[in-house]
Amino acid sequence: EEEAYRRGWLQWLTVSWASPWVARWGNAFQTAVDKVKLLDLPQLGLREWQAKECGDQFERLWAAEVRAAGAAEASLVNVMVKLWTKKVLWYATAAQAGRIFVTQLYVVILIEQSLNYFYWLQGYVHEHGDLPNMVVPIVVCIGTFSSLPLLNTLFFSISSALSNRMDQQLLGGVSVALFK
Repeated sequence: EEEAYRRGWLQWLTVSWASPWVARWGNAFQTAVDKVKLLDLPQLGLREWQAKECGDQFERLWAAEVRAAGAAEASLVNVMVKLWTKKVLWYATAAQAGRIFVTQLYVVILIEQSLNYFYWLQGYVHEHGDLPNMVVPIVVCIGTFSSLPLLNTLFFSISSALSNRMDQQLLGGVSVALFK
């Protein structure tokens, strides 16, 4: 395994991770003879995000909703909010709001401030005949415009991680609850 890692991470991944799975369970050409069981697969993520735990939690929340509102008035939306918690929903909303702020308002503010600076610079050159020291304005300009893709990446990553977690909880929970 160490030798494979020294050759490269892709080789290490296929030798130490994928190869034992293929050796144990077969490959895609032998799908009829695969005997993969849920307990054979390694756990990915936290335990409470796993399908079985989400299914148990979904069933408990659904039963409580049916008891509280009645079978005819039970709401899947109420169960989803309880499954995800208001804190996670607030984080997802804040990440989306930050992304919208960055992609919509931040760009407009940057362009407006850039134009204001260029108008000031034009007046300065007209009045003094030469340019002022441009080192600080250029560094600030590079920093502010470079921060835009970094902020977008940050907000998209947070948003994606939260929505994947929410999907995993809901879909895992509902599918286990339905097909038990």
